[in-house]
Amino acid sequence: MTTLEVGVLRRTDDAAAWIVIETGIGTSLALSPEAAQTLARRLLDDGDVRAVSAPPGSAD
Repeated sequence: MTTLEVGVLRRTDDAAAWIVIETGIGTSLALSPEAAQTLARRLLDDGDVRAVSAPPGSAD
């Protein structure tokens, strides 16, 4: 299993913060807060994604 780190990054010269996801294998993704909200909404709207992301034993 790959370890993921999720955090918020804001550099001194950035106008806004970024949502950052880093893996232990040298891959990372940076999203604006708006893009992160859009991604979350689209993932939650997809029944197949919801089904595989729900903890075992949880109800929809």
